Amino acid sequence: MSYAVPADSGVKRRPTVVTVAGFLLFLVAILLIIGAVLPLPSLSKVVDATREAYAGSTSPTPDQAAAGVRFVSIGLAVVSIVLGVLFVVFGMLVLRGSRAGRIVTWVFAGLGALCTVCGLGSASVSGRISTGTTSNGLDMKAINDKINAARPSWLTPTTVTLEAIALIALILVIILLALPAAHPYFRKEQAVLVNDPGFPAYPPVPGSSPYPYPQAPAAPNAPPAPPVENPPSDTPPPGDRPSA
Repeated sequence: MSYAVPADSGVKRRPTVVTVAGFLLFLVAILLIIGAVLPLPSLSKVVDATREAYAGSTSPTPDQAAAGVRFVSIGLAVVSIVLGVLFVVFGMLVLRGSRAGRIVTWVFAGLGALCTVCGLGSASVSGRISTGTTSNGLDMKAINDKINAARPSWLTPTTVTLEAIALIALILVIILLALPAAHPYFRKEQAVLVNDPGFPAYPPVPGSSPYPYPQAPAAPNAPPAPPVENPPSDTPPPGDRPSA
């Protein structure tokens, strides 16, 4: 009796590159959650500063500008926390050797690296873009300076540092999971047929076929046998027997 078992039924040995990639994903998740929580304590001051900066504006009004800043800040924090949880899940899937988790991790790591580069680039040029006077006579430089003054001085450098570390970690994850050493760990196991140890097979008889029920070879075509004539008998027929 035979049954199918995985070819690598034992515990697979996780390569070092996969282990490092999994823990880098955990690091990215922690950095995302920290970056989402850091601006929240000073959010109320930033909202009040936004309302004061837009005082006298009609489009947008001070309340509209303050509500917009609050909505964007909370929305970005929620998105960052959700992404952090997702990267924890991706790290667990990668450490378990999931092929689907590996592919999804590549996709999200690539998108995350791209978004981080765009975020760092926009932060470096935001000061030069947000200058001048709008059609409503608002001095954008003065407004931005007043809003930024409400934030802690360490917040922007810390946020940029966290994003830079996350970017490096994401790039390393993409590279490590693409290395040849990681391929066997994510390879799908194939089933093989083995004999059931409870029903051992009997050894074949020497000279016989190892397969059950061997078929006998067909006999070659033989010429038809000649007709057999009755041999002469020494016993006379009953009518010719001499009487006693």
